[in-house]
Amino acid sequence: MTYHSVHKAKAEYGPNHPIRFYPNLEGSFYGLDNRTSVYGYAAFSIVALLVFAFASYNNATKLLTILSTIKYCSTLLQLVVVEVDNLNHTSSEVIDRELKKVIQLHQLALRCVALLNQTLSFVMALQLALCILTWCFTLLYILIVGFNAIATNGLLIMINMTLEMFGYCFFCTELDTTGKIVSRQMYEFRWEQHRPAVQKMVAMIIARSQTSLQITACSFIPINLELFTKVVKHSYTVLAVLKDLI
Repeated sequence: MTYHSVHKAKAEYGPNHPIRFYPNLEGSFYGLDNRTSVYGYAAFSIVALLVFAFASYNNATKLLTILSTIKYCSTLLQLVVVEVDNLNHTSSEVIDRELKKVIQLHQLALRCVALLNQTLSFVMALQLALCILTWCFTLLYILIVGFNAIATNGLLIMINMTLEMFGYCFFCTELDTTGKIVSRQMYEFRWEQHRPAVQKMVAMIIARSQTSLQITACSFIPINLELFTKVVKHSYTVLAVLKDLI
């Protein structure tokens, strides 16, 4: 919008016509004239770019950290699946030792998921709440006021929040699915051909795999793609109610 203003002023009124700048969010900036003064607008732009860089770095760090830790737990479970699949090619003499390695690796994966769930519980709850509020109020603003610069900024924030939430739900769904694969692979292992001691260890792994490996918000709302779909539907319902009330 600023570039359009400068181009329009020079093309229609000449270089001596005053130019009006359009900051994205701030109407004023600590007493500086950032609307009609080049120096005021330059000072505002420098600060805005620094804040934008810091916010982008913070957002990317948060996103990559959370997604990579969830993916790390999924990778551990995938290693368990590979180890279970290799048990079918293991001789009876060393099956006990290999099964103990599988149990230790599976226990490590379960412990990582439990710690991750404990760490991300509040973060996911906050992300879910912000997602719903952003969707509802941004779309409500567009429906009532129309599409302008403020609506564009809100729409960009909404898209960012939506992509974040979808990424969390996708990776959490993958984590839960991989955990169920461990149980199925362990059951398909030819455990009936081995000694009772081996069968007990197999039963232990199957029993531990029955627990759903989910990352939850506030310790009771599972984060998955099904939740993402429900949130989108409920947000539209809330939007319709707010529109009728206003």
